[in-house]
Amino acid sequence: MSRETARYDYTLGSSRGSAVVYDDDTKIHVHSDTSPARGQQSAWDLVRLSKFSHLDRDAGEMPIGERPSQKAMIEFAESLPEIKAQRAAAAFEDMGPTPPSADIEQHRARPKRKRPISRRFDTIREESLVTIYPGLLFAGKHTTIGGDPGLGKSLVSTDIAARISRGGRISPYSDEQFEPATVIMCSAEDAAADTVKPRLRTAGADMARIVDLIGVLGPEDGQEHLNLGEHLPVLNELLGDTKARVLVLDPISSFLGKIDSHQNSQVRGVIDPIKRILERHKAALLSVQHLNKNERASVINRFSGSISFVGAPRMAFVFMCDRTQGSKADRWLLPAKSNLLPDAPGYGLRIGVMEGQPLLDWRTERVDLDVNDVLGAAAPTKTTLAEDMLRAVLVPGAEVPAADIERMCRERGFGRQARRDALRSIGAQAKRVGAKGTKDGRWVWSLPPGLIRDDEGFDDTPHVETVAQAARAPLEAAAAKLEEDWVSE
Repeated sequence: MSRETARYDYTLGSSRGSAVVYDDDTKIHVHSDTSPARGQQSAWDLVRLSKFSHLDRDAGEMPIGERPSQKAMIEFAESLPEIKAQRAAAAFEDMGPTPPSADIEQHRARPKRKRPISRRFDTIREESLVTIYPGLLFAGKHTTIGGDPGLGKSLVSTDIAARISRGGRISPYSDEQFEPATVIMCSAEDAAADTVKPRLRTAGADMARIVDLIGVLGPEDGQEHLNLGEHLPVLNELLGDTKARVLVLDPISSFLGKIDSHQNSQVRGVIDPIKRILERHKAALLSVQHLNKNERASVINRFSGSISFVGAPRMAFVFMCDRTQGSKADRWLLPAKSNLLPDAPGYGLRIGVMEGQPLLDWRTERVDLDVNDVLGAAAPTKTTLAEDMLRAVLVPGAEVPAADIERMCRERGFGRQARRDALRSIGAQAKRVGAKGTKDGRWVWSLPPGLIRDDEGFDDTPHVETVAQAARAPLEAAAAKLEEDWVSE
C-alpha cells in the first residue's frame, strides 16, 4: 500500500480504514464519527485528542492553548526520552533551551521547578579542534595575553586581526592557508580613529572585515558600554550577523560591569557564559589584560585580579621585553598555560615603525623558554602557594573562620607551618568573635583593608613586609592561642 493512500483503523470505532494519512505523513483525516480526533488533524492534535480529549468536557469555548488536554499533551511530550534528548542538545547549541516543536513553543507551560540539562556522552558527536590562528586561536576557545603597561601588547591583537582579515598564510610559523574572516574589535583604551585604524592599515588589514564594536544601543536610544554580564544576547546577535571568527576585548576587565574583579565567583559568572556563544558561532575570544606588581609570584598569579582571568582561558600568554637582543624594541610572547596544545611554543617579535605607525615583525625562530625563568619568579614553595590561596580567600573586609582556613590548607596539602608562615607573610590578623564556648564563638582571620591589594592586584612592596613584621609578635601569639583553643574545644 502506498504512503499516499495509507489508511488506519480507529480500534474503538465501528468502521475500518477511517483514518487516511497524506502529505508525506504530516497530516491525517479521520472519517470515523466515533473518534474524538475526527476531521483533519496534525500529528500533535491527533495524539492530544486521542489521549486527553476527555479532559476538555467542561472547557467550553476555551482557546486550544489553554485547554486541559493541551497542557496534558505538553507534559506527556516533555516526558518522552526522545524529546528530553532534543532539548538537552538544543540547550548546548542555542542561547537557551529550545522546545521540541513549534506547538510546544507556543503552548508549553512554564516549568514548575528548575530541571537539570544533561546528555549522555554516547550522544555527543566528537569534533576536532578548529584552528583560527595557528598556535594561538581556536574556534570556541578563549585566549588571553597579559603584559605590563606600555610594552605594546595591544599591537599583538591588532596584528593578528589584520592577518585574519586578509586571509592566506596568516602565520609566519605555518604554511596553512586560511579564508579571509571578520574580526570584531572592542577597545576601551585606544581610540578607533587615531590609533586602532592606523595600526590596522599599517598591518595590511582588510578594513571591510574589521568591525569596531562601539557599545550597545539601549531601549531609549541611549548608548551603553559593552557589559558581558548584561549584553551577551547582543553579542550573540552581532557574531551571528557578521559571521566573525574572532572577538577582541582590550582590556577584558573593562567589559565586566560592576563586579569585584578579585572575586573568582563574580569573574567566572561573567566570563564563563560567553563560552557557549563562542562554541555556537565557532569563534575565538582574544582578550588582553595587565599584569600585577607581585614580581616574585609564579606567572599564573601575575595576571591582575582574580585567578579566573587566567583560569578561564584555554590559552594564556605573557608579552614581555626581550633583553637578550640589546634593543628596547624586542619582545617575547611566551605561553603561561596551554590546555589545548601539549607543548605551546613561544614567539619572538620586534616592534618596528612604518609610515609613523608601530608594526610587529614576527621572528621566524620559535622561542623555547620558561616564562617563570624569564620573569625571575622563584619556583613556588608550599608557603608561597598558600599565600596566593589565602590572598584570594581573604579579600579586604572579609572575616573567614579559622576552621575554614585550616580545612582549605589541609585539602591542598599545606601543613601547619606553611599555613602559619603564609598568614604571617601576608599580614593577616586573627581575632575571636562571639563568646568562647557558645555556638557563635569562633576565631576568624582577615586582612586589613589596603594592606595587600592595590588597584591592579597584589602589591607585596617592602612597606607591606614592614607592616607584617611589625604584626609578627601578636600574630604568633594569636596563632598559638588559636591552636590551643582548637585543641581545648
